[in-house]
Amino acid sequence: MNAKAYGITYISAELLADFAPLEAAIGDVVEELVGQDKEPKMVMYLDGLPPDLKGKGIIVNKTNKLIAIELFGAETDGWRGKKVRLEVVPVTFGGKTVKGIRLGKA
Repeated sequence: MNAKAYGITYISAELLADFAPLEAAIGDVVEELVGQDKEPKMVMYLDGLPPDLKGKGIIVNKTNKLIAIELFGAETDGWRGKKVRLEVVPVTFGGKTVKGIRLGKA
């Protein structure tokens, strides 16, 4: 078991880096209340993930949402079963370069 995965709900770039790149199928896309402020966010659950990641969602940021819309259309019900590639890439957040999750076509 990957100790980084223990007790977490969502897949982070730090955790994904141990497995990426990888391909999986979109299982479901839902809105969930996330973080201490319980902000509504789009969360993607994937089928075919390694055991340590199974059942954990990916919080879909604006960039990944736009990529998914470009690949699969705006209706998230149509995303189910579509294959995606997950990679960890450098992104700028708050003026700093950090690791981020990037969706792509499988």
